[in-house]
Amino acid sequence: MLQFFVLVPGLKLGFIKKVILYVFLFGFVVLQGQDSISIGEMNLRELLQIKVTSAGKKEQFVDEAPANITVVTAQQIQNRVYLTLEEVFKDLLGFDFAVGQPSGEYPTHFLFRGIGDVGQTKVALYVDGILQNDISNGWFRHTGNNFTLSNIERIELASGPGSALFGSNALAGYVNIITKRNYEITDVNYGLESNSILGLNQTINKDLNGWFKFNNNTSIQLTARYYKSNGDLGTNRYDPGNYFHNNYEPDSVKTIAGELMGNEKVNGKSPALKNGFGTSIEDYYIRSKINYKDFDLSLSLWEKKRGFR
Repeated sequence: MLQFFVLVPGLKLGFIKKVILYVFLFGFVVLQGQDSISIGEMNLRELLQIKVTSAGKKEQFVDEAPANITVVTAQQIQNRVYLTLEEVFKDLLGFDFAVGQPSGEYPTHFLFRGIGDVGQTKVALYVDGILQNDISNGWFRHTGNNFTLSNIERIELASGPGSALFGSNALAGYVNIITKRNYEITDVNYGLESNSILGLNQTINKDLNGWFKFNNNTSIQLTARYYKSNGDLGTNRYDPGNYFHNNYEPDSVKTIAGELMGNEKVNGKSPALKNGFGTSIEDYYIRSKINYKDFDLSLSLWEKKRGFR
């Protein structure tokens, strides 16, 4: 890859590297008070005004931020047609996924910057500054369909230790998702949007966003997703050990009383088991927000179901 370096007196080399990396990898940034903008429309002076918020829990210039920050905007989510955080992360540097969704008992199997464990407890996930990792075991959540990206303003990813500000889960890095504040639109008091996606294996995905603003500066907002699929049932997957192909029920089973009970035979054999395994998915996610002036009260509810047999 051909790179051009322009040295400007008085600028730190580390900051120049950050700007160049940003230009080559993402092509856009988030500016204070503006929507996403193409990097090609910006001059060097405007590049110097790039600001981020997650590094120090305050707005600051990128060369002053004590971390390497990657920003994914709502425009990129729409252009790339991302449906899950897993799809977003697979396009970013530093992520290595061993198993994609659905991944069974564990919420995700990925490494970030070469660091990870079962359930990934070394990366913290925040939504509007609220920690989303499991309270009991610290597992990273919401990489699959039990989370919606339809109402996301931007995703900020910080690479590097952030435990001092964001807790022990932020050893390898942390993600802060900022949701949209549609109710701040001054000339409209309500809004509603919905979309549905149909796919193979009886797959359906529905997203809903709605908000209403009262006359007393109080607003309510609701975001929801429902996802259901039968999956591929595992019938065409590579299975050299015949773990889920060409298997039969046992010839006999032992009862609680300790007696052996023989199985009924079919053509001299025990009944054959159905090839494949359960891959069905049924997820939902609901996030509500009540706003009064500078006060926000949010509530989220989610559930995921995975099929096994």
